[in-house]
Amino acid sequence: MPSALLDTAVEQPSPAAEPSSVEVEAPAFPSDMPLPPLSSPPVVAADVASGASVGAPDAVPEVLRLLGEQGVFEAPDGWVPPDEAAAGRRSHRPPPNPDGTAALEKWTPSKDVVRPGQRMARSMSVLWVVGVLLVVGGYFGSRYWIDQRHAKATRLIAESVAHALRGDHRDLIDAERKLRFARDLHPQAAETMKTLLFVQSERALEEGSFEPGFMRPTLARADADGLKAPELDAAKAVVAQADGDISGAKKFIEAARNASPKDGRILYIAGRLEQRLGDAAAPEDLEAAMKGSPAPTAAAIAYAESLADDGRSEDAMRVLDQVLASNRGHLRASLWRALIAAADEDADAALGRLDGLVKHLDVGAPTDRVLAGLTRARLLRRKNDAAGATAAVDEAVKAGAQEPRLLGLVAEAARSLGLVTRAQAAAMDAVARAPMNPDFRKLLAGILLERRDGVRALRHLEGLSTDDPTVLTMSARAALLVGTEKLLQQASETLSAYIDKHDDANVEMQALALRQAAALGQADTALVRARTLRKASPEDPAALLALGDVALAAHQAAEAKAALADLVNLAPSDADAHYLLGRAQRLARDLGAAEASFRKAMELSPTHVGARSALGRLLVEAGKYEEADKLYEALAREVGSVEGADNVVIGRLGRAEALLGLGRVTDARSQVDSLTEEQRKFESVKLMSAAISVAEGKPGEAVVLLRPLAEAEGAAAETIVLYGNALAEAGQTDVANQQFDRALAIDAAFPEALVGKANAAVRAERPKDAHKYLDAAEVALETRVRPDRLKAELYTLRGRAFILEGRPKVEAARAVLRQAVNTPGVPNDAYFFLGESLSAANSPEAFDAYAKYLELEP
Repeated sequence: MPSALLDTAVEQPSPAAEPSSVEVEAPAFPSDMPLPPLSSPPVVAADVASGASVGAPDAVPEVLRLLGEQGVFEAPDGWVPPDEAAAGRRSHRPPPNPDGTAALEKWTPSKDVVRPGQRMARSMSVLWVVGVLLVVGGYFGSRYWIDQRHAKATRLIAESVAHALRGDHRDLIDAERKLRFARDLHPQAAETMKTLLFVQSERALEEGSFEPGFMRPTLARADADGLKAPELDAAKAVVAQADGDISGAKKFIEAARNASPKDGRILYIAGRLEQRLGDAAAPEDLEAAMKGSPAPTAAAIAYAESLADDGRSEDAMRVLDQVLASNRGHLRASLWRALIAAADEDADAALGRLDGLVKHLDVGAPTDRVLAGLTRARLLRRKNDAAGATAAVDEAVKAGAQEPRLLGLVAEAARSLGLVTRAQAAAMDAVARAPMNPDFRKLLAGILLERRDGVRALRHLEGLSTDDPTVLTMSARAALLVGTEKLLQQASETLSAYIDKHDDANVEMQALALRQAAALGQADTALVRARTLRKASPEDPAALLALGDVALAAHQAAEAKAALADLVNLAPSDADAHYLLGRAQRLARDLGAAEASFRKAMELSPTHVGARSALGRLLVEAGKYEEADKLYEALAREVGSVEGADNVVIGRLGRAEALLGLGRVTDARSQVDSLTEEQRKFESVKLMSAAISVAEGKPGEAVVLLRPLAEAEGAAAETIVLYGNALAEAGQTDVANQQFDRALAIDAAFPEALVGKANAAVRAERPKDAHKYLDAAEVALETRVRPDRLKAELYTLRGRAFILEGRPKVEAARAVLRQAVNTPGVPNDAYFFLGESLSAANSPEAFDAYAKYLELEP
C-alpha cells in the first residue's frame, strides 16, 4: 500500500470479539511458504499510520489513481486531479497516439468497460420496432375486423330489403330482426335506419293492429342521428295519420314524394294513406308504386284491393295471380284472392283451400286472421250455414284488427248476416280511426238507417258532398225517418234539384222524392206520379216501395197492400218490406195479417224498432194490454231511436197506454214520471200525461197542460180532441163542443171528434144528433184503426141514446150495451147504464151490472 495512504489512513477500532459457535476454517497458505515458529506470535504491521494524521481527510487523488491502476476506475477525458490542477498542470494523461486518437490510460481494457448507454439504446430500438409493428398490425387488423362487420351489415340490409319488398308478415319480422343486427354491426350506416323506417311503416299499414308509440323510438333515433331521407318523412306521415293529424300526414308524405318521386316504397305509403283518407288518387298512386323502383309487393296487393272495391274483381284477381307467380306461398296475397273469389268459386273447394291457408296463420298478422274469418263467413253463407258464418265473423272480430279498412270489411260482413249491432260497432270504430274517410261514414250511416235511426245517420252524413248520389239518397231516407217538416223540406228541395239537373237520375231517387212529397202532405199528387213510376219500372223494388208508402199516406189501403205484397215477394228477406206491409194490412183492418207481418219483420231483424213499436200499438188496439206491456217494457230498455223518437220514450209511453187499458192508472203515471225533465217537454209525453190526468179524475190538470198545445197554430186534430175531452170532463161542455168542431174542420172523419160530439149530444139529451155522429164515427172506423176502447165508448153512447128515446128502444139499448161491456177497454159507466136498461125487468143481470159498476166505482 502506498505510504501516502498509510500516512492518512485512520486506524479503525476493531469490534469486540464475540463468542461464536461457528467454526471458522483457517486460511489456506501455499505449501512452500514457511510457517512462523509456533513459539512466538506473528508480527502484524499497522494498516495506517497513527498519530497526528488521524482524522485527516483521505487523499482522493491517490485513491483514484490506485483504483485506476487496479482497473477499477477510468478517469474521463480532460480530467485533472485536484492537486495537479492546483500546481498548474492541465492533464495527467499522456500525449495523443500517433494516429491522432486520444491516448487513454490503459487501466481497464476498453472491451471490458461496461457501457450502460449502449445496452439501453439497443433495447429501446427493439421496443420501438416491436411497438411500430404492433400498431401497424393492430390498425390493419382492426380495419379488417370492421370491414368484415360492415360487409355483414351490408348483406343483412340487402336481405332485409328483399324481405320488406316481399311484405308478408313473416318477411317483415325477419327484416326488422336483421336490421337490428345490422345496426349493431354498423351503427353509422344510414341505409340501415332508412330500411328500418320503411319496414316499420309497412308493418303499421299492413298488419291490421298498430299503435303510434311502436314507431316513436325509431323516429327519435333517426332525428338524433340527423337523418335526412324520404323514408323518415313517410314514417312521420304514418304516425301523424294514426294520431289523427291529417294535415301533418299530408305535409310529411308530400315532402317524401318531392324528395323521391319515383321510389315505389314512398308511392306505396302515399297510396295506403290516401286509401285510409278516402282519397280518390289512391289507386293511381298504388299502380305507380307497382311500377316504381323498387316495387313493394304490398303495393300490388293494395292496388288489387282498390280494384275489388270498384267492383273489378277479375282485374283484382289477375293482379294477385301475378303477385303469387313471383312470390310463391305469399300468405296475404293468397288470403286476399280467396276473399275476392269467395263469391264465385265452388264453396266446398274454396273451403278446402282455405283450410290449407289457415294452417299458416300462426305466422300471420291480425290482418291475415281477419281475411280468413271473412272468407269463411262468405263461403258458409253461400251454403246457407248462418250459424257457421256468424261464428266466422266472430272470429274475425276477435282477431283484434284496428285498421279502418279491415273494420269496414267486418262491418259489411256482419251487416250481410243481419248482425246489425256488431256491424254498427265495427263501423263506428272505423269512423273513429279514420274520421275523414267518407266511405266509412256512409257505411255507418247505412247501418243506422237499417236500424231506423235517422237522427244519428244524418249526423254522420253531415258535411259530405250532396253531389254524391249515395249521400243524397241516404239523407233523403234519414229525413223520412225523422219526419220533421224542416228536414223533409230541405231534403226534398235538394233531391228535386239533383233530379232536375240529371236526366239519368235513378228510380230510387225518384221514389224518394215521391215519398217525401207524400210526407209533406202532397199524397194525392204524389200517388199519381207513383203509379206512373211503377208502370215504368214494374220490377224495381224502389218503385214498389214508393207506391206502397204514398198509398199509405193517402189512406188507400188496398193499393198500398197490393204494392207492398209484391215488394215482399220480390224481397222476402227485407224486414222493412214486411213492416210496411203490416202497416198497410192494419190500415185495411186485416189485423191478424198485420200482426204476422210485424212479427216476420222482427224475426228478420230482431232490433227493428219500427216493427216492434207498430206491433205494440196493434196489441194495444186489440186489447192485448199485457202482451203490449211486456213488449214496450223491453223496448224502453234499449238505446236508440225510431222515426226521430227515443226508444225509451216510445217504450214508456207505450207501457203507460197499455197500463191505462189494464186500469193500472198509478203505474201508468209512474212511467211518465220516470222520464227526464227534458223528455217530459215532448208533446207526445204531455198528451199522455193529460190522458192519465183525465183517468185520475183530474181533468183540470189536463186542461192546463193541453191548452197551449191545442191553441197553438197548426195543432193536430188528436191534440184538439183530447183537449175537448178534458174540457167535457171538467164540465165545460160548450167549450168542449167548440174544440170538437175545430178537429172536424181539420179532419171531417176523425173518429174521436165524432164520438166527442155524440157525447155532448147525449149529455144535452139530443139522441137524434147523437145517433148521427155515432153513425159517422162507425163509418170512419171502418177505414181507420182505433183501440177497442173507442168502440166500447161508441157502443155505450149509443145505448144511452136509445135509453133517452124511451121504452121502444129499450131492447136496442140492452143489446148494444151488452156489446159494450164485452169489448176491451169498456168505460165503467157502461155497466151502470146496462143495469138501467134491465131494471124494468128486475132481472139478475141488472143486479150483476150494478154490482160490477159499484166494484169499479166504489
